Amino acid sequence: MIDHTLDQISQLKLAGLKTALLEQMEQPNHYADMSFEERLSYLIDREVLDRKNRKTKRMLRASKMKYKPIQHWKQAMNHFAILFEDRMIN
Repeated sequence: MIDHTLDQISQLKLAGLKTALLEQMEQPNHYADMSFEERLSYLIDREVLDRKNRKTKRMLRASKMKYKPIQHWKQAMNHFAILFEDRMIN
């Protein structure tokens, strides 16, 4: 029964929901206190988050940025830290 459901979820391309459902099945005690509505809401939230993350990754690849955003951010923060350190000393 559950294999059929998981296959249908895959056919609908709901990867985030499938991953979250498998997590709930692997850790039933963790989710035992949640109502049906809370568990369903959690599954839907995971699907929405998964879609947003995939879209962000796709957009970053399409932008062909020279640097990855986190590397650029770290470099900028280091640069500003050095500038402010110099101003504080002088």
